Amino acid sequence: MGGEVISSHPIPALEAKVAAMKLMEHGVYFEVYSNKGAFTNDKEKSLAVLVDIFMSANPDIDINEVLKSAEARFEHGLVQVVDDYEKLFSNEETKIYKFLAFSLELEKLALVRDALENMETIVVSSSGHENLEITSTDAQKGIALEAFSASKDISLAETMAIGDNFNDLSMFKRAGKSVAMGNASDVIKAQCDLTTASNAEDGVAQAIYEAIKASV
Repeated sequence: MGGEVISSHPIPALEAKVAAMKLMEHGVYFEVYSNKGAFTNDKEKSLAVLVDIFMSANPDIDINEVLKSAEARFEHGLVQVVDDYEKLFSNEETKIYKFLAFSLELEKLALVRDALENMETIVVSSSGHENLEITSTDAQKGIALEAFSASKDISLAETMAIGDNFNDLSMFKRAGKSVAMGNASDVIKAQCDLTTASNAEDGVAQAIYEAIKASV
C-alpha cells in the first residue's frame, strides 16, 4: 500500500491533557506517541523504568546490556525528549495517538485505569501487566481490522488475528479466527479459537502456515 494511511483516530487534545494529568497525579511514568514520533519528558526516568521492568521479568540478563538497549531508543531517534508535554498537546499539528505508561506498582496503574474508565472518547488497555496503553476509543485494533478489511473488500470472516495480550481482545472478537500466542496468559488463550507456539518459537509463522495449509 506504499504507506497509505487508511484511517487515523488521535486522542482529542482535551482528553489527552486529562489523561496526562491523571498519570502524573498518580506518579506513573509515561511516553507520548504521535504523528511526530515518540516523546518523553524525562530521559533518565525512561531509562530507569524500562531497565527495572525488563530486569524484573528477566533477572538473569546482564543489566548493562539492558541499559544499552534502552539507551539505543534515544540514539536511534526512536524516542525524543521534550521538556514539557504541554508543547505537544497545544500544537495543532501534533496528533496524539497513544500514551504508553509503565510502572511496577500495579496499584498505581489500577488507579489510573479507574480514573479514566468513564471517559467516552478514550480507552485504556495494556500489552503487559506493568503497562497501560491509552488511545482513542476508535483506535482499537478491532476497529482497525474492520477498516482494513473494508478497504480491501474482505469479509471479517476471512480474517485471522494473532496476539498475546489484552490490547488484542477487540481484534479477537471481530476476526473470523483468533489465535493466541503460546506465551499469552491463560486468560487471553481462553478468548481465542486456537493457540500457536510462543514468540521465541516463531508462533506467528506457524499460525500462518497452518492457515494456508487449511485453505488449500
